[in-house]
Amino acid sequence: MATTLKSQYGLDVARWLAARVRAVLPAFDVARFERTVARGYAALSLTDRGRRMADVLAELLPADVPEALAVLARSWGPPIAGDELVGLGLSLFDYLPDVYFVATYATAHVDEALAFQHGLTQRFSAEFSLRAFLDRWPEETFAALSRWVKDPSPHVRRLVSEGTRPRLPWAPRVVSLDAHPERALALLDELKDDSSSMVRRSVANHLNDVAKFEPKLVLATCRRWLSPASKPSEARRELVAHALRTLVKKGDAEALRLLGFGAQAALTVDGLVVRPRRVVEGDAVLVEGRVHNPGKTAARAVVAVRVHYVKANGRTSPKTFKVKEVTLPPGAAYALSYRVQTRRMTTRRHHAGRHAVEVVVNGAATPAGDFVLTLGRAVGQR
Repeated sequence: MATTLKSQYGLDVARWLAARVRAVLPAFDVARFERTVARGYAALSLTDRGRRMADVLAELLPADVPEALAVLARSWGPPIAGDELVGLGLSLFDYLPDVYFVATYATAHVDEALAFQHGLTQRFSAEFSLRAFLDRWPEETFAALSRWVKDPSPHVRRLVSEGTRPRLPWAPRVVSLDAHPERALALLDELKDDSSSMVRRSVANHLNDVAKFEPKLVLATCRRWLSPASKPSEARRELVAHALRTLVKKGDAEALRLLGFGAQAALTVDGLVVRPRRVVEGDAVLVEGRVHNPGKTAARAVVAVRVHYVKANGRTSPKTFKVKEVTLPPGAAYALSYRVQTRRMTTRRHHAGRHAVEVVVNGAATPAGDFVLTLGRAVGQR
């Protein structure tokens, strides 16, 4: 069984935190900190463990919040070496209490708190704590972000994009980011050609977030970034392709055109088969077919499978699974073979009924067939 993040975030983290604070604040009551944190610790989630430590820090650090922030900052280890977070493991989460401390107890001290997060993001991340300041101090926070786009640290530059993502996973929404996404996009314009691939990935993820509720704004931005006059690099083209992934899955014609995919009319889809036609939850459904280019020039295609899942109320809701991007020479064909899984998932609850299946090529859907899903023991012939 895989080891969970929570199980790795034990009381040894509290001991490490107490030791680093004690090293810069000899009067810090280590025994009381560890004893208080330990109460009911086993029952807490990972995030609640970080919050518990932040709350106890607030009890034991100096009552003057800017002074408390200064103590924590002096206790930090060195910044992350390099410009990647991948592969650094759970050790970065040792700074999770610092994130919750600044977001919970320092919102009245915007200048000191922003400076604190500038240092914190170079050791872990401040994308979650920054939300509190975007909400309460939008002008001051955006002023800082406009400076940070030129910061020498790629982790600070990443914070500019990641911290302002309107759909940042597991983070609270910031109303102003939803209402005025163009404000953050002005900062992304400064980061689109960043030297760090980590920063560029964040920019792409940010744009993909905005595309879910303001697709026209994102398409206009990507159109401008890909215009010949802007001399887009290959790295920028890759960024745009990643940013448009949700719109591509939906078959948005403008997104597909920007990425160089031809019209579906230039391609043919045939031989579509969905089997078996009756399945029990947990079985796989195989979708097969052929995408053919009958033309005299090469054609690019995004091939996807769309399943219309039955909901509890009997209606259906489509979900598109991207299968492959292919370039088909004249007369060539792509043999589609894709398995749709019906096993139980935490992110999707299955319901019995008839599920329609389509094959989507460059945004155009072709009916492929359907399958009937049964929950529990199979009934009848499959």
